[in-house]
Formats: sequence, structure tokens, C-alpha cells
Amino acid sequence: MVGTVTSMTTLRLQPFLIFGHRGASAHATENSLAAFRLAAEQGADGVELDVRRTADDALVVHHDPTIAGVGPIIDRTLEELRRAAPGLVTFPEAMAACDGLIVNIEIKNSPVDPDFDPDDTVADTVTRWVVENGWRDRVIISSFNPVTVDRVRALDDGCATGQLIDPGADAAGQLEIAHQRGHRALHPHFSSLTDAPQLVTTAQELGIWLLVWTVDAHRDIRALQEAGLTGVITNDPAGARAAIA
Repeated sequence: MVGTVTSMTTLRLQPFLIFGHRGASAHATENSLAAFRLAAEQGADGVELDVRRTADDALVVHHDPTIAGVGPIIDRTLEELRRAAPGLVTFPEAMAACDGLIVNIEIKNSPVDPDFDPDDTVADTVTRWVVENGWRDRVIISSFNPVTVDRVRALDDGCATGQLIDPGADAAGQLEIAHQRGHRALHPHFSSLTDAPQLVTTAQELGIWLLVWTVDAHRDIRALQEAGLTGVITNDPAGARAAIA
């Protein structure tokens, strides 16, 4: 089954959305072309993927700042990484594999990581690529780093932006902040939903989408659907689709 959502315009019409966390990562290697394609086959409306930069400023899709047996991504050029880790996917390659889906592009930019990007060059490059390649209406660009999300918003207010928050963070307070900063979505961890009905009411009043990570248990997915949240980011799109069928 292939997801039916193809743009942020139709996103507003959907009752509940399923995003594959790094693709269908319960069934295929995370952040791989196979995982992205499988997410679509399993009925996902979209996928979430992670973007980092190489030593020569190429964009690659990988969750951690280092690759096992290789070292920090930022210390190697794309050509060197391709030789050492042939399965590593570039950002354009990943986006091509996700054609027909909404893509939640998470820009990794933590001050404690070796590839910390204080100048937000990754945000600049991602935003420019999205605009130039006609993806503006099919992405949410997000980050845990609020400065990075603000940078995307400042570069192009036509791109939907989403603020990721840590497990246990005050989702209600962060919802207000996201609204004040002009972001379209908040991505709370499941543990932050201490009062989901009230959070949903406030989000609807502010016009903000709530996409919750990372939820795999069928009972939790059904509860979030019944509470009226926008959707979930899950490792198992097929399971999530079955849970709400």
C-alpha cells in the first residue's frame, strides 16, 4: 500500500499521519534507500530522515555523527566516506527515494557533536536545495536546535518548520514557543504527552501540527489517533497502519 499524502496542502486534510522513522527502520537498515522505499510500500504518509555534512560540505543521511569503523562524518570527504561506507546515502539520493511522500528533514546540529555547525551552513544548503528542487510543499524541516529551525524559517518562510523537543520536555510550553517563532509543527517525544487532550486543543487553536516520536506500540498509536494528534513517527509504518485500520 502506498501513502496517499503528497503535499503539505493535503496534509491538512488527513485525520492521522504515519511517518516512517528513518524509513521503515524496523524492517530495513535505517536511513537507507531500502528503508525509505519500504515505508512507502507499507502505507506511510511520509518519512523522517537525518542530515549531516561531510568534510567537503556534502549532505549525507545518517543519524549518528560517526560511522562505526570509520569515525566522524565531518572528518571525511564524501568520496572517502563512499569508499569506507558504501551504503551511506546522500541527501539528494534520499529525497529521490522519497518522491511521493512528505519528508521530515531533521538537521542534526548539536553543540556536543563533532560536526556542530554554528553558522548553520547545513540549514542554508538544505533550504536552498528544497526550494530549487520543488520540494517546498512536501517537507517539514526540523531540528532539536532552535537556532537552526529559526534559521530555516528566516531563509524561506514558505518551508514548514518543526521544533523537536527532548523526552520529558514541557510540550505545552514548547508549543507556545513554536507558535511565537512561526513554526508549523512541534515534534514531542511520547513521554511529553502528560495531558494530550489539552495539548491537542491548544495546538488546534494555534494551528500547529503535533507529530509524536517514536511510537511503535499499537495501543499507543490508537490512543494518539483518538486524542486527535496530527500523527506519529514510527519505526514500523506497517504496524501503525494496521493499528489504526
